[in-house]
Amino acid sequence: MLSLQQKAVQVAVGQVKGFLYPSPAERAAAYELLIELSTRNTATNVGSDASLRDALSSLHAMFDISREVLRKHGAEASKGSGGNLSLAVIAVRVLNDVFRPVLSKWHPLLKSYEDKRPAEITSVEWEQRWALGESCRSELSAMRASVVAYMDTLGRIAGAGSLADSLASPPPSMLFRQEKLAKAPPHADNLKPREKMVRWLRLKEMWRNGPAMLAAGRDWRTLTAGHESEDVQPAAVFEAKENEDFWFDYASDMGDAFDGTAPVAWLMGRKEIELPKDPTNVLPPPPAFLPRGELLVFGGDEVYPFAAAGVYESQLALPFEMGFEGPEGDRRTVVAIPGNHDWLGGIKYFNDMFANDRARTSDESPPPDFAGHWHTTQSRTYWHVKLPQGWWLWGIDTGLKNKLPDVERNYFEQAAKELLPGDRVILCSPVPLWQLRQKHPQDYLAIRSALDPLIVERKATMPLCLSGDSHFFAHFESADPSIDEDHITAGGAGAFLHPTHGIPERIPLESGNVEFRLTNRWPLPADSRALAPRTSNLRDRQFWLIVVLVGLLHALFGWLAGRPAGRLQWSVDTDSNKRSVAHRGADALRWTVGSPWALLVLAVLAVAGIGAVAANTRERRLVAAARAYGIIVGSMLGASLVAVTATLRVVDRSPGWTGRTVAAAIGGALSTMMLFSLLTWVNGQIKAVDNLVFSSAHLTRFKHFIRFRIDKAGDLTCFVVGIDPVGKGWYRAMTGTLVVPPYDPAGIPRIHYVWGKTFPKFVPGPARIALSVSDPTRLPQDATEEEQ
Repeated sequence: MLSLQQKAVQVAVGQVKGFLYPSPAERAAAYELLIELSTRNTATNVGSDASLRDALSSLHAMFDISREVLRKHGAEASKGSGGNLSLAVIAVRVLNDVFRPVLSKWHPLLKSYEDKRPAEITSVEWEQRWALGESCRSELSAMRASVVAYMDTLGRIAGAGSLADSLASPPPSMLFRQEKLAKAPPHADNLKPREKMVRWLRLKEMWRNGPAMLAAGRDWRTLTAGHESEDVQPAAVFEAKENEDFWFDYASDMGDAFDGTAPVAWLMGRKEIELPKDPTNVLPPPPAFLPRGELLVFGGDEVYPFAAAGVYESQLALPFEMGFEGPEGDRRTVVAIPGNHDWLGGIKYFNDMFANDRARTSDESPPPDFAGHWHTTQSRTYWHVKLPQGWWLWGIDTGLKNKLPDVERNYFEQAAKELLPGDRVILCSPVPLWQLRQKHPQDYLAIRSALDPLIVERKATMPLCLSGDSHFFAHFESADPSIDEDHITAGGAGAFLHPTHGIPERIPLESGNVEFRLTNRWPLPADSRALAPRTSNLRDRQFWLIVVLVGLLHALFGWLAGRPAGRLQWSVDTDSNKRSVAHRGADALRWTVGSPWALLVLAVLAVAGIGAVAANTRERRLVAAARAYGIIVGSMLGASLVAVTATLRVVDRSPGWTGRTVAAAIGGALSTMMLFSLLTWVNGQIKAVDNLVFSSAHLTRFKHFIRFRIDKAGDLTCFVVGIDPVGKGWYRAMTGTLVVPPYDPAGIPRIHYVWGKTFPKFVPGPARIALSVSDPTRLPQDATEEEQ
């Protein structure tokens, strides 16, 4: 089992890659290095007001400090206790590969310039006049990403991850501007959107999931058995306008509670929004205002928990209609791909909202409305869109099985013929490809094998893969610098929050052939850990069913423990009238576990725990760890059964129905609290039970969407816009006289500039994408023992 002391630490700092199992000496040395490095100003900020001399000198001091720390802890910090790295190797490699190139270049240049300072000019003023100052500051800022990654690695080696997390600078933010809604649509009151998030553990939701899955399976078989139409036209075409940039938006995983979707829909519907400035100059500088996009892309899971009549209108279309700012004739385009929740309940509801309306519309009439000013143009659940300057959007639909049916493959074979050499394709998928690589590598291989050759054959490239499904922001880049490919997961437009502290830092984890590297995530791991739900969730009525079921299990166990048939000889109660509570407790405990039926229940629970704690990956070490944690969870639940039954035996040697009922009720509540506390603990140790733990907390925090710009030069820049807190009571505010955003007990709603990057229109060299330069048939479990 991967315990707190034995858990492997994954390392990806610059060119230093691998993992280790930290020894006590390595943990102690890592903590000292973390404390030293965290006080360096380069680790926090290299803004325009920061002193370059202080930054360079501060980093240079890390050489002497690292030498002293490693000498102090001796060879124990360099031996390693498993894996292909040790702390000493990591520290020396970071100093030589990350720090030394920058310091050896800029330290003598700055020293030479400082020696020329006239006596009448202060050192601060003289440094500000340095012609190379901005270049030096830029390289230090670029190096900061590796410094932060090194700090995160030291924190995890030392077992002080929260400390390392807290040292990472949060995204720049600004207050959410308060506004009033001019007029709510007349049908807003009739739609009655859900204001509370889905209670996934309620009996009603569980009961409805079965028919919803059957409907999804039926629709999938029907659609994939059809024949593709010869008409393979783009769902929309946008041409470049002279001296104008083109803007479009991306959002995914919405339509849960109104409070989660409304703030995203409101910001996306503004004529323009403003982003805070990044003081570190690491993010691309945004323009003064970001105008509303001409195109809105939905990346899947547009409604929760599943599609049904009226759900799209009340939970998705309504907030976008109410949040749009502009005159009546201002119309924008929407395209969408379905996620698994859109398929659940039947894909016909998705088609009625996004796809089938186009077929019912004549060429002379305008496209049908999705929500007021937003209109739809697609005719399928998958599509391609032509953007200006040689950019394309491909939206694929993989259904519930992560497959591309033949009818869809044929469609994109035809769509690929429209690509020109040098064109750039943005792939929109309902599930992150990096997660498929981790969880279902064969499905990942099948999708890449179907699409990548189509792009390479046309001498085009696919620099960006967009997805939702996971309700956080994460950015992965190709581990091979020669491969031009980034993966962005942005599923934060309305559904409950998923944790980020368990996101793997490289994909795959165990194989030596790393394909993707994590570079950024939001919320920060420290915030993610702080939001992990606790047992206070039992106040939610959705847990009452779990309490009842566990209480019935207590009652069954107590009845089986009392059956005399087959009782083990060593546990036969002597019926002695001992006065000592300890003696009576020992007798009760032997009586409780003396029944073979009771022992069978305990064994079943231990095995059932393995199924309850499932790792979100096929990596062998994490799967083994999940099994071990599952046995702990099942065993602890079994221990609670034994404790409650034995206590009842001590209190009442012959309990009646009243005593057994009270014991079952108390045991059900206590065991349920313990169960979810254990699952929360497991989720903090390994990436497992994310959905079960975090969906029960109904967190509307950390919402976001992406605003893209294709500039006049053809370069694509993405700006990830975050909102946190988001406010509570959006529907009442937007239909009444209150201002938006409404009050939030978590704090004043703020807009965050989470992340950004520019993708150039032209990339020198041949078109290279992941499938064309790697061996996709090499799966994570194929790693050799040396690589392990």
